Amino acid sequence: MASGVATTPEFTYEPSPWIDFFAAHEQLPLQQINMVLRQILESEISNSNLHEVSLRFRLLREQGHWVSPDVFNKFRSEDGSFIRDIMNDPKGLLSLYNATHLLVHGEKTLEEAMDFSRHHLKLMSGSLKFPLDKQVQRALCIPLPRTNKRVEMMHYILEYEQEDHTLILLELAKHDFNLQQHVHLKELKAITRWDHSAVSILPKYLKKFYMEILRTFQNVEVEMPININYDIAHLKRAVQNNVMGYLHEAEWSHQNHKPSFVDHVKLTSLNIGVPAICVSMMTCMNDQMMKPALEWAASVPDVIIAVGKISRFMNDIGAFVRRKCKGDLPSTVERYISEHCVTSEVAITRIDTLMEEEWRTLNQDRFKNHALLPALQQFISLAISTIFFYGNRNDVYTHKTHIGCTIESLFIKPI
Repeated sequence: MASGVATTPEFTYEPSPWIDFFAAHEQLPLQQINMVLRQILESEISNSNLHEVSLRFRLLREQGHWVSPDVFNKFRSEDGSFIRDIMNDPKGLLSLYNATHLLVHGEKTLEEAMDFSRHHLKLMSGSLKFPLDKQVQRALCIPLPRTNKRVEMMHYILEYEQEDHTLILLELAKHDFNLQQHVHLKELKAITRWDHSAVSILPKYLKKFYMEILRTFQNVEVEMPININYDIAHLKRAVQNNVMGYLHEAEWSHQNHKPSFVDHVKLTSLNIGVPAICVSMMTCMNDQMMKPALEWAASVPDVIIAVGKISRFMNDIGAFVRRKCKGDLPSTVERYISEHCVTSEVAITRIDTLMEEEWRTLNQDRFKNHALLPALQQFISLAISTIFFYGNRNDVYTHKTHIGCTIESLFIKPI
């Protein structure tokens, strides 16, 4: 081959014996699959480092396979404290920190591991080599399981390029990103055209707004493939419930009613529109799953309520300063301050704790009904999108500068 021409490195793929096992046992009950996956994890744990154990733990739990936190016992001493060796393992600590965010209610072991890894990562932050230092800083802001995967992919590609890398993998990753960017941009333009058409109906808004909603539902019914598994009546009912919730809020405001913090959260976490969005998201399910997923979403289960609370809390914290100057219904932050006679810092800290409880509810549901896991993952993605807009106490509707560059990178500028 001529000098200067890039060559593709040769490699040999050796399939895992577990691939053959699963290929031959596609119909295994979930309980047996979980048992085999635990065997994979536990059989290799004695020779695995903290990074590898944490990575397997996170990936399996994300896919709805239960893994006991006992797998981390090898990194603890007899008194239960973490061994000193891992304090000097930033990559392992980062993996542990990310893994702990898959915890469910009552997992004290993972709570301790989260606090431990966060503490030591903060001490290391700023002194690590690239790209690990950037990865640690991002994780301390938003842990990996709660990141927007598209944004994280963009970061990873750019970081991988500056490390020792396999050229063909890097090029494929860039092409994949740019192709998806092209598709997303076309979709965004289509949505924008619809939004521009809505501007013309702003005068005499109530009547024309109602007509536009009716027209939208008619379009959905026409454009939806003939599919008996999706009943648009569920979506209509969800939108009606959303509007009724707005009216309830309006009554509270006009009557100067001051609901309890609990009642305030119960109503406004649904009025943020999450139930209707979740019902509409079920159109992306496959034919076999669509009907049960739609009926589940329409029943407004605890997981949808959890997404609503996460969205409401993050929205209100991000918009707290702006909303204090408005005359509409107080935010959840203001309601907590008023009811408990505390400072805004105390109220926000407490609401942050309540949000963590809702994330654990989402995590716990991964293991309840594996058949509906794809639908649940859609709901979790919706909660993650709220972090994208309101993470780190930002408010994109008031201050858009922090997100402008990210939007350009996702939709306009190819890698």
